Amino acid sequence: MGKPKWNSSMRLILFSALKEKFGPFQEWKNSSVDKGFCKDMAKQLGELFGVKLTKDAVEMQVRWAQTNQPVTGIKTTHVWTWVQCKAAASEVGLLSSKDLKEMLGGKK
Repeated sequence: MGKPKWNSSMRLILFSALKEKFGPFQEWKNSSVDKGFCKDMAKQLGELFGVKLTKDAVEMQVRWAQTNQPVTGIKTTHVWTWVQCKAAASEVGLLSSKDLKEMLGGKK
């Protein structure tokens, strides 16, 4: 297996599975995702895309999608990941348009 490289298809599969299992972010009772889920998704995505993934790598993608940290507070090297995670989470309904607007600095 090659070096892990996240792409939009991987994120869409991950975030679709998250929404199906746990519902949209705004319905979560706590902000952390189940470690068993992350481990299973790392295995499934790794096999599907021919890359080696860890549960920590999966969990990090989820955190990037969830974070309320404004893009202005993120290192330049991480902005692309921030945008891609937000876009994929929004596309599958894990993150609502209202949530996304607030994360981008819009009013509630």
